Amino acid sequence: MAAKINKNRYRLITLLYVVFVCLSVLNIPFSLLDSNYYWIKTLEYQERERLLQVDFANKVIATHREQLNKDTTLVYLSIQNRLHRSYEWVDSLDKMILTGLAKMGTNIRDEFQDKRKIEEILVKDSLIYRFKSEMFSLNAFIKSQPYQIDSAIENLLPVKDTLRTLSNKEVSWERYLFLHKPTAISYVQIKRIKLLLLENEYVYQAAALKTIDYLPAFFSRKENRVFIDKKVDEQVQLQKKPEVKELKPVLPANKLPSAVSDPPAQEKKAKENEYDNLFQRIIGSMYAENLYVGVSNTFLKEIDETTHRDFSVSVEPTADISQSGNNYTVIFRKSGDFTFRFTDTRSGTDKLLFEKKVHVSLLPNPTVKLNIDNATKDVLSVKDLLTLNRMITTVDIGSQMIPGRLNGFRFTRIPKTGEQRSIYNYGEIFRGPMQELIGQLQKGDVVFFDNITISLTDGTTRTPSPILYKIVE
Repeated sequence: MAAKINKNRYRLITLLYVVFVCLSVLNIPFSLLDSNYYWIKTLEYQERERLLQVDFANKVIATHREQLNKDTTLVYLSIQNRLHRSYEWVDSLDKMILTGLAKMGTNIRDEFQDKRKIEEILVKDSLIYRFKSEMFSLNAFIKSQPYQIDSAIENLLPVKDTLRTLSNKEVSWERYLFLHKPTAISYVQIKRIKLLLLENEYVYQAAALKTIDYLPAFFSRKENRVFIDKKVDEQVQLQKKPEVKELKPVLPANKLPSAVSDPPAQEKKAKENEYDNLFQRIIGSMYAENLYVGVSNTFLKEIDETTHRDFSVSVEPTADISQSGNNYTVIFRKSGDFTFRFTDTRSGTDKLLFEKKVHVSLLPNPTVKLNIDNATKDVLSVKDLLTLNRMITTVDIGSQMIPGRLNGFRFTRIPKTGEQRSIYNYGEIFRGPMQELIGQLQKGDVVFFDNITISLTDGTTRTPSPILYKIVE
């Protein structure tokens, strides 16, 4: 008689075999990761070269700091500085990883296939989450600026809380790029992000220098970066190698000899110059610092007749834009963030020229005074009472004084002797009962204006602080 077969034993063996096969598939062979070492070294080489160019551009910027004072230039430099701070943050993270591994008696190359030690460093003190916060806040800062060149940081970082894998599974940003991955993969991401930050910083440096006619160019076989002033052909050299004895002068495209000029290139350059010229004409006429709801804000002043025909402007969300002579005005119906869109209409294709983001505020609090010269003082003379007949409200927004509509106020007389009496006056003009009470004022009395309500053109109602006066001779 055959022995009874233990089916549970075979089931367990089969299950262990399946688990072994799965683990074998999940474990990435070291040979597949080994080549990433040269990827890391290549990124480090590119980072060193770009850092040289960024440092040199900073020297040029420091030399011409007084010229770099336009609105767009200052925004570009602000973004560049913020990008560099983030680069320094990630660079310190890179050094922290190397130091941490060294304390454990190992290094990046030896830990290529392992993920435990580098993950210990990243999760310690929530370092990976601070890294994420730094990158996301950088992107938020760039997006908040009125002028942006591209969205490389947002798209290539990428700035997303969750990302979708090829298997259509959603994972968090930190896990998608760093956590639960071999060192050969997670460390490459740090090197990639460092280079991305430097590249984007250099983009904004070049854009800032271009506003004063400095453009990047090359002059040697090693392609060392220089900046050339198109106006005076001034050459600022990044690195001059001793073995290079003769350097051919590098001239702007519009100054090349006619024999070697490239007509298509010249035409393209001319179009770029026209574009830049229109851009600068509009920016030079723009006033968009203090914009308020409910009033006519002049945001373009003294635009010449030629420029009028070359562009159109719109705003989102919708607001009322009008043109009067050489000026453009806009009336906003609510507060918040708005975007002006300037379109180049010369080619007939309505190409977007640039966008400018602005913030629109409610009107400042109004000021209240009486219609007499010394109404700002704390005293009123008996002589002042003869001409006192109204209360005036104004809103000072710098370029103009906006009147407010006074709905009413309470007037209280506190006599030196006798009973206190109060009346409510509707409107800014002193009505009969108010005039009668003013006629009874005597030296030593105190008058009190409170419960003042004012309606402004931004749709709000304000209640200024009470006003107190003492009656003197």
